[in-house]
Amino acid sequence: GPLPLDDLDGISTICIHVPKDHRNENARKAILLAVNEILSRFKDGVPLLDPLEDMKIKDPALPDLIKKTEALQERLVKDEIHTMENKRKEFLYGQYLAKFDLRTQIKILEKEIRSVKTLPMRDKLKRMKVVLRRLGLVNKENVIQLKGRVACEISTADELLACELLFAGVFNDMKPEVAAAVLSCVIFTEKGEEDIKVPDVLDGPLKKLRQAARRIGEVERDANLDVDPEDYMKRFKPDLMEAVYRWCQGAKFSEICQICDCFEGTIIRCIRRLVELIRQLVVAAKVIGDQTLEKTFTQAIKLIKRDIVFAGSLYL
Repeated sequence: GPLPLDDLDGISTICIHVPKDHRNENARKAILLAVNEILSRFKDGVPLLDPLEDMKIKDPALPDLIKKTEALQERLVKDEIHTMENKRKEFLYGQYLAKFDLRTQIKILEKEIRSVKTLPMRDKLKRMKVVLRRLGLVNKENVIQLKGRVACEISTADELLACELLFAGVFNDMKPEVAAAVLSCVIFTEKGEEDIKVPDVLDGPLKKLRQAARRIGEVERDANLDVDPEDYMKRFKPDLMEAVYRWCQGAKFSEICQICDCFEGTIIRCIRRLVELIRQLVVAAKVIGDQTLEKTFTQAIKLIKRDIVFAGSLYL
């Protein structure tokens, strides 16, 4: 019958003739005598088939593998375990098995930890999909709609709020300086004053922005995201609204610094980010196909980009 691989130690170059019928005792004795004769002649072990010379294997990687195998076999022979008592060997073998089991358990636990970590993120992604569908950025099949394509163009500030303002028509028939002032709320999210009074011309647009922000917060809350609509709305502060509005009308930098209670560096940084946001909204207006909005935002950039705020160096 077939020989199990576990019972095969090696393949020798020496062959012995085995009788066809080895069921009788004389035949088995003849085989045993032949094996004992071979073992007596080769006291260092019977010669094995050489994979290069005898088997003619042409694989170029084989010589290196043979050298590595021989080196490992030499290390095994020299290992101190061969001189240990059987009890010590059994103890070490038991320790090794215990270590192997612990490693297996560690791998299982690490896999469980990774899955536990990814589950909250997976749930959050599902909830965000619900938000995107309810806001109209994707449809029921999760295919990106026009509103979603517009959101993809915005990366400088909160794209959801910017999209809501665009598609709600907040900027329609709005002067460039007023549009810039409104968008400063989307940019400025630092800690500011609680009660900021803005000029009447900006009060109406500010209310529309807050309505849009509150609606997004409510949609996110209803999708079981950890969002409070009121806190979400308060993230967008009007501290720079009047300053940006006056700046677009030609006011000096020293004058706008007196209007808002912010550091000069903060004002410059926010206005530069504001220009970047409006550039992205110019592209968004092109995606929508609204030339009037495109002109409004382009004009707003022209009004903002001037003087010390966009100087290459403050020492010039």
